[in-house]
Amino acid sequence: MDSQRNQILARQWVTAQSVIAGYLHAQLGDFQQVEEVLQSTAAAAVRKVDEYDPERPFLPWVMGIAHYEVLMFRRRLARDRCVFDNEVVERLTSRYQTMAPQLRAMEQSLAECLDQLPARSRQVVDLRYREGLKPRQIAEHLNHSGDAVRSLLKRALQLLRDCLVNRDSITEGGAE
Repeated sequence: MDSQRNQILARQWVTAQSVIAGYLHAQLGDFQQVEEVLQSTAAAAVRKVDEYDPERPFLPWVMGIAHYEVLMFRRRLARDRCVFDNEVVERLTSRYQTMAPQLRAMEQSLAECLDQLPARSRQVVDLRYREGLKPRQIAEHLNHSGDAVRSLLKRALQLLRDCLVNRDSITEGGAE
């Protein structure tokens, strides 16, 4: 890109930027998103400046780029599975803060119940749920059959369930 084209682009951009920003605000509504897409529009205009014909109006050309950048931005947002609006985030935060003490108590109960498991059962539970191994992989790791691991895991989970239910009934009974 030569310096004459740079100068033309810079002059034209300065006069068009507020119009483009207004268009983006109407399309997106969110200030941060507008800024992000405005920057990507400017970068795309710089990349494509050689395609611009100075004999034609600049604004329609750059608005076409802005329109395309809005479409690409929305496509990226749609692919993001974890996009929440601010209200949802606020509700989740509030709910978590309300539940945090109860969650900590549940984690403590689970840790104490895990400590009560026989060593082999605790090892199988750790391999399955902390390490994320499948029963077949645990069987290979421990040199056991898959059926033996599944049976051991089933018994361990039943012991954990019984322990947690017992603790819960003691806690509820003690609270009365």
